[in-house]
Amino acid sequence: MNPNLSVIVPVYNTPRELLTKCLDSLHCQDYLEAEFIIVNDGSTSPWIEEVIQVFCKKDLRFIYIQKENSGPGATRNKGMEAGQGQYFMFVDSDDILLEGACRYAVDSIESTNSDIVLLGQCNSPRQQLHPIKKLLATEEIIDLKYSALAFSSNYRDLDLVTDSIYAKIFRKDIIEDNHISFTDLRRSEDALFCLYYYDHCSSICFDNEIIYVYCDNSESIMRKFSDNSVKALPPVLEEKERYVNQDAGHQHYYAKGLPERAAKGIAEGLNNYFLNRQNKKKISTLAKELKAFITTPIVNKYFRDSHSPDTNGRKFELYWVFLRLGLYRSVFVSERIFRLFKTKMS
Repeated sequence: MNPNLSVIVPVYNTPRELLTKCLDSLHCQDYLEAEFIIVNDGSTSPWIEEVIQVFCKKDLRFIYIQKENSGPGATRNKGMEAGQGQYFMFVDSDDILLEGACRYAVDSIESTNSDIVLLGQCNSPRQQLHPIKKLLATEEIIDLKYSALAFSSNYRDLDLVTDSIYAKIFRKDIIEDNHISFTDLRRSEDALFCLYYYDHCSSICFDNEIIYVYCDNSESIMRKFSDNSVKALPPVLEEKERYVNQDAGHQHYYAKGLPERAAKGIAEGLNNYFLNRQNKKKISTLAKELKAFITTPIVNKYFRDSHSPDTNGRKFELYWVFLRLGLYRSVFVSERIFRLFKTKMS
């Protein structure tokens, strides 16, 4: 078999039910010219390999690679090294592809002769309400890059996401010819991959036919109680700043997206770590840690021009005021008051 499409799936301790659903959605694809490269990133769950081997035995399109744990970026790079297809797609091991997704993606990129196609994704299978299929003009590509840089939701009403690698089909030759790879960052590594890929595209297509379903995984890295997002934000901003500075023609416009990205990262840090109910540290300790986070030079540089993300509710607007005034303890005192009031009301 000479595969035309390589679908790369990094796996790390994915819940059994979700991993099985993901792999089964690949097995059910009717596109015979696909290969499914499953890369086990040093999972510690003993049954991970067992589940993968079941699919390898019943479907010759599955290719299994084992490696030591090194994060999602290095794991996807390993998958790309093994990929033989003319096109690449990426799937998370707790998500699924809808029936016919591979065939549709290949048909879309070939029929439009584009360098990349952004396809539809959603949280539950449904029909696309506002179908669109178009090649972007130059000005639209600039806005697309801004959206990926700022981590914004500008296209979510069309079920398109610009800052992730999912529900997209890429050309292998563009990746190889321009030495595009994933960084070792634990956040935004896929957004940066997309940004550098977009830079080498002469034609970008929007085709929001829904092919990809994002599944709710409470055990995912993005959802777990962790200080990973706090640690990750400074290097993410530094890398995105480097990206902005390389583009002299649109540097001023793209730079406006960095405060927006900083705000999203700070909000994630508050939600996943500082204000997470699992965090049992004393207020005084948390206040010191929050101060150190906000006053990190690269974070503070863009925080000064940021605004509280709309998606985090009214109380975050208050917290933003406290952060600007340096009243770090007040954030935690207010949060506990909100929780106490909410408990009494319920």
